[in-house]
Amino acid sequence: MSIRSLSLSILLVMVFAAGFSPATAGTLVVVVRHAEKAAPEGDPELTLEGRRRAEALARTVSGLELDAIYSTPYRRTLDTAAPASSQTGLPIREQPIGDRSLEEWVAAEAERIVAENPDGSVLVVGHSNTVPLIVAALCGCDAGSIADDEYDAFFVVHAETVGRGEMIRVRYGE
Repeated sequence: MSIRSLSLSILLVMVFAAGFSPATAGTLVVVVRHAEKAAPEGDPELTLEGRRRAEALARTVSGLELDAIYSTPYRRTLDTAAPASSQTGLPIREQPIGDRSLEEWVAAEAERIVAENPDGSVLVVGHSNTVPLIVAALCGCDAGSIADDEYDAFFVVHAETVGRGEMIRVRYGE
């Protein structure tokens, strides 16, 4: 485990000890952007650095006793979620946008995540444009934005209900 992963693990323990935990009513949701991708267009695979980051993500969430893993149906998001899926034995629940608007999809996903996992812990892997929107829908707060070259944003949301909760934003890495 690297210093950065260890630091995030310590941060999560401190946050949970402060009362921001799955022990209180609500759903604990870890929301991340996919790891580094090999190409700017299409449906690229992860780079070597991206695969290492996906492994770091799995190690980071290993103590959460996840109940579910959600991802958009793209190679980069599925590959980012794969190590956590392998580690936990949980399938990755692919969530395509389909013919809905992004706003409709985000609202439906936030509802689904909380409804399917009351008082549970989940991992959600998305994109630079979907992650802040999902976080905002879950907690009713401003998650900011994620730059196109930013792959280390890590959000922990404790959603009491959809649109009501708390959020912290930290960085994670190899």
